[in-house]
Amino acid sequence: MQTIELLVELSRSGYDKAIYFDTFPDHGGLDPVEECRTNILAANMMFDIAERLSTHAGLAEAIARQDAAISQRIIMQELYQRS
Repeated sequence: MQTIELLVELSRSGYDKAIYFDTFPDHGGLDPVEECRTNILAANMMFDIAERLSTHAGLAEAIARQDAAISQRIIMQELYQRS
C-alpha cells in the first residue's frame, strides 16, 4: 500500500528518474534472473495502478490528511477492482 502511495506521489510530481528496489536473490537460492523479471512485472503493475490513482481526488485528500484507513481502502479498491 505504501509503495503505491509513494508511486502516486512520484507520478503527481512528474518524477521520471530511476527507482531502486532492494532484493536479495542470493540469500535464498532464488534464480536472480527470474527474481528480476518478477520484480519488473510487479513494479510495472504498481506503476500502472499509481498512474490511475494519480488523479483520484479522494486519495489526494486522504494522503493530505494522513488518513491511512481511507487511503488504504481506495488503493485496495483499485487493487482488487471493488467499489
